[in-house]
Amino acid sequence: MYYSEIVVIKLNNKKYVALLISSIVIVVVATISITYAYLSFSDTQEGTNTLSTSCYNISFTDQNSINITSYPMSSASAFRNITPYTFTISNNDCEIGSGYQIILNVLSSSSDKLLPYINFSLDGETSTRLTSLTATTLPAGVSSSNVKASYVIETGILPNIDSSKTYNLHLWIDESAGKDIMGEPFQAEIIVYSSMDLDIPDIPDTPDEPVEPEPPKPTIKDEILANSTRGSGTPTFNKTSCSSGCGEKTVGLYEGTRNNGTVYYFRGDIANNYVNFGGFTWRILMIDENGNIRMILDDLIRNNGNIVTKQFKTTNSSSSSSASITLVSYINDVNDSSQNSPLYGSISSTDPTNLRGWYNTYLTDYEEYIETSSFCIDTSGASYSSSVYYYGPYRRIGADTRIYNPSFDCTGGTIIDEKVGLLSSDEYVFAGGAFRAANTSFFLYTGDNTRWWTLSPAYYDSSQRKSSSFAVLADGSITDYIDGNTITNTGGIRPVITISGDTPIEGDGSSSAPYQIAT
Repeated sequence: MYYSEIVVIKLNNKKYVALLISSIVIVVVATISITYAYLSFSDTQEGTNTLSTSCYNISFTDQNSINITSYPMSSASAFRNITPYTFTISNNDCEIGSGYQIILNVLSSSSDKLLPYINFSLDGETSTRLTSLTATTLPAGVSSSNVKASYVIETGILPNIDSSKTYNLHLWIDESAGKDIMGEPFQAEIIVYSSMDLDIPDIPDTPDEPVEPEPPKPTIKDEILANSTRGSGTPTFNKTSCSSGCGEKTVGLYEGTRNNGTVYYFRGDIANNYVNFGGFTWRILMIDENGNIRMILDDLIRNNGNIVTKQFKTTNSSSSSSASITLVSYINDVNDSSQNSPLYGSISSTDPTNLRGWYNTYLTDYEEYIETSSFCIDTSGASYSSSVYYYGPYRRIGADTRIYNPSFDCTGGTIIDEKVGLLSSDEYVFAGGAFRAANTSFFLYTGDNTRWWTLSPAYYDSSQRKSSSFAVLADGSITDYIDGNTITNTGGIRPVITISGDTPIEGDGSSSAPYQIAT
């Protein structure tokens, strides 16, 4: 049953308002009457009707009279000359969305001749011919006696407590009406109807207070550029770098070039380049020329807590400089397992004690963030001195001609495009290390009593038929020779990867709040 009682209140002897009190249905009725004649009148309701139920507490407030002229006019004249009937529908208590309808009932006493000429507007801007709407059936529980036709002239939503909607109702006879319908009556009533059963599409489940959308998370590239201290001065690459106790104090984020693009690299003792990624701690090396983030594991690969050491190659013998270039390319032949580097492993390795196997074991779940990048085994500029063939890295970082001119470019040799690789000797020097000079105070120092390999060949000694590579020693120095540094000796492994610079992150890059993927 939709209602328990109907109350009829007569106000000022002019208008009737019927209040339908129910736990489900709320109805407000305002009556309207007009006859096409050369006179006009207005009906008035004063005050507020409040209809309370177990959920709804919808108030209907009108502020002035319903003014209906009794002669035809255009919509422009109606909006200009008729004072609209203003009323407000409010949801005072209901926390769930309330749908409502404003229904105009044409009463049985209305003339069928006049009805097609009745226009209305609820906003004072748009005009609608009443009979252009499809007549509807009144909701269950609402009296339909003495009703000729019903038209839903508005459907709306009161989405939450304290929401309201104000309407300005204009009613008039269209200017196209002729004198032949003079004296024909029009009587109607306005019903405001709301019910929990009312089928109003797309009623939003709006909270009491609007929830502001979260701002987008910052990207790791933007955070580095915004929050990193720019280095001052020009680094001298034959000197170590840190804030105190090193060869110089060139510390911060510096600008360089790679492949004709701009890069930003960290140098010295940096405190805000920590990244937590894939369950491991990393240190940021640079923002590369593509805007991506190159970083190195802040440790050596371990197995059951123990540092893993590996050879580059199981053979170290070559009879010529050209053959030595192939030899020091370490991992050139991935199709022949006998030629695979023990340090690198095969492309499909699942052994976490070699570089590729470690990546395949721990990082493949994060490949959506990891970029393929270039790793250079630089055998460019090989020059012969006595029985020794020197390669580009050996000359650039000062071991040969003392020119101390490291480069991020790969000027020749073998370029490996993969998702994991090793640091170059040049990158180590850019970061604050120096040739045969200890540095225990910059961000690449691990504190482990184990040397670890870079990817850069140093030279080939034809008299001894041995190839040497650059390695980093326990004191943080980088060198071309200690126990030969030959590629058949063992050293630790520090993976290098590149992640997208557009990765959304949280944290501030410190050791206590490292950058990490935002969730």
